[in-house]
Order: sequence, then C-alpha cells, then structure tokens
Amino acid sequence: MPVFEDLLAGMRKESLDDVLLVGGGTIPQRDIRKLKEWGVAEVFRPGSSAEDLIDFIRKNVGRLSL
Repeated sequence: MPVFEDLLAGMRKESLDDVLLVGGGTIPQRDIRKLKEWGVAEVFRPGSSAEDLIDFIRKNVGRLSL
C-alpha cells in the first residue's frame, strides 16, 4: 500500500491524470478495494494471465485513472 500511495501522489504532483495505472501481486481483497478507490484501474492477482492484463489495457487505454 505505501508503494501505491507514493506512486499515486507522485502522479498527481506531475499531473499524470491520463495514465492507466494497474498493479499486481498478492494483495488482500480489502486492499484491492482501497486501491481502486484511490484510482488504481485494476489489480491482477496471482494466477492472472498476461492475456488478462493485455485485454484489460486494450479495453481501457485512454480511460482516466486518477
């Protein structure tokens, strides 16, 4: 969570409001909900395929994430 907090703060500071931010890893569901509230577009958990990530990016490119 601290990594995402720092990253999102830096993105806001630099006015990077047109970047689709995604994350991944072993992240508890309660934290995923919080990350999405903060502006993370999607969180890919273990078992997600590269195709899942690619499909998500293709469908959401251009969507505001912050």
